[in-house]
Amino acid sequence: MLTGQVSVWVPIVVGLIGVAGVVAGQLVNGWRERRGEETRWRREQQRDARQDRLAWREKRLRIAVEFLVTLSVWRELTVDTWQETRKDGRPSDQTRSGLHESTTRMSEQLAEIKLIGTERIRAAATETVDALLATSAATRKSLGGFDEASRRLSAAVGELRETFRAELGITEER
Repeated sequence: MLTGQVSVWVPIVVGLIGVAGVVAGQLVNGWRERRGEETRWRREQQRDARQDRLAWREKRLRIAVEFLVTLSVWRELTVDTWQETRKDGRPSDQTRSGLHESTTRMSEQLAEIKLIGTERIRAAATETVDALLATSAATRKSLGGFDEASRRLSAAVGELRETFRAELGITEER
């Protein structure tokens, strides 16, 4: 071999190393791209799951607030207003009409709570409505004890509110 000349095998080895480098680079890029797509897909799935949880929380919060307002109106009509407007043990037509509307709304909202609420929310709402109906019926039949009934009904609504707050993750900031 003459000096200054390169052996035939050197360009062949350099070519093979070059091809191997290109193939290895393509494999690494493909692996990184697949890994990036999987990571991106996982992030999208987590974001979608968070958005779903937030949407359900908002729905539950909306119906909880509406339900608590309806229960408060119903409690006021069934005890306070009933006591003030009754004549011969019967409430005024306006009170009965308001009570009917409020009871219908409460029934519709309870059905929605039973559909979208958590187990604890469903149970608490059902128990509260049962207690409210029983207490107000007993009070109206006896035509007395309206103040005690009002306190008990307000306490039942307050307990339900606290259950809703706990289940929906609503905390007081101090």
